[in-house]
Amino acid sequence: MDKVLVADDDAALRSLLRLVARRAGFEVDMASNGQEALDLIRKNDYLIAIVDLMMPLMNGYEVVERVAQMEDRPGLIVVTAMTDTYVSGLDGNVVHSIVRKPFDVEMLRGVLTELATALRDAKSTDNVVDFRDHAC
Repeated sequence: MDKVLVADDDAALRSLLRLVARRAGFEVDMASNGQEALDLIRKNDYLIAIVDLMMPLMNGYEVVERVAQMEDRPGLIVVTAMTDTYVSGLDGNVVHSIVRKPFDVEMLRGVLTELATALRDAKSTDNVVDFRDHAC
């Protein structure tokens, strides 16, 4: 079973994101801050990481920057209430999708499923997924 990491400092939102990912068929780990998220990404093989931008210890922007430097990295979905001004600089080669809070649960499930399919296909054929072509 593919693994997903959910990283958000809001416990209720973490639980909701975990539920959505589990219902989409994923095993889920959770992190309550950016440093914990980065530590888990380094230790585990996640297919996808769902990351909030505003977290303590290390914010989501820093997590995205550090993940971008990894050779074998998960696909990233950013969940945020921030406006376009704050997310426009995120690397489209690293961030698959930006999901705005509040979000539709079924839409998020669709984003997870689409990204998982693209990543699995890329791994099975040794191709690289250009997330800009798969953005939701």
